[in-house]
Amino acid sequence: MSRLPNPGGDNGQWGVILNDFLSVTHATDGTVNPGVITKANLVAAVQTSLGKADTALQSVTKSDVGLANVDNTSDLNKPISTATQTALNGKIGSSNGTILNDIVVTQAQMDALIANGTAVATTRYTIVG
Repeated sequence: MSRLPNPGGDNGQWGVILNDFLSVTHATDGTVNPGVITKANLVAAVQTSLGKADTALQSVTKSDVGLANVDNTSDLNKPISTATQTALNGKIGSSNGTILNDIVVTQAQMDALIANGTAVATTRYTIVG
């Protein structure tokens, strides 16, 4: 098996070990052995590999990555959190623009609404304070 020389060891063997190591990639005349990837052919080899990977990735489906049902749920069937539902339950209900719940306001708040020209719905008000 080829290896690099061992510094401090391999006395008298450095040349043999180094030549054995270099023979893996080089011919005896110093040229690169066929099939060895060099800087000159690295770009072509990398591009070929990337092309193969790109083709493989283009054929990946939702099921391949565990997302088979990712777009099979209609918006009406998507749940909301308990916190969201609680917040919605605390809102004033309305139907066709008519407020259904009682609204509790102070006299000052009612006066401010009227003074600002805010439309006040005709519904039952409880004025406190």
